[in-house]
Amino acid sequence: DPRVFIGPARSDFVTLATRDDLLEKAERVVELTYASKAMLELKFADEGGFGDGVTQSFYTAVAAELTALASSGMWAEHLPSSIVEHKGNTYLHSRRGLFPKPCCPGSPESDEVCKKFRFLGRLMA
Repeated sequence: DPRVFIGPARSDFVTLATRDDLLEKAERVVELTYASKAMLELKFADEGGFGDGVTQSFYTAVAAELTALASSGMWAEHLPSSIVEHKGNTYLHSRRGLFPKPCCPGSPESDEVCKKFRFLGRLMA
């Protein structure tokens, strides 16, 4: 149809200094860009590459951070076999999936976990 025009995809391009404190940086990036309809692309200043591969590794690293026992507190622990050690960090990994950890409504822990789930939803949207 000659009346249909599909323009180039728009991207929001973000450069992060390093991968250190990645979860905090990801939360800030999502806070600044979640309302945008543009595709998010990332680059790390201390690395040479950019494009889909770097952006994909960013999402993978953020997902790993969200399943880390030390930083998340979002997930209910299942069995001892669901705790996995990898490169000095402890992660939750279950064949049955991860389930939200029950928290008392209104508690400081609940408020913090709600913020992380809001971040996760915006990251995935």
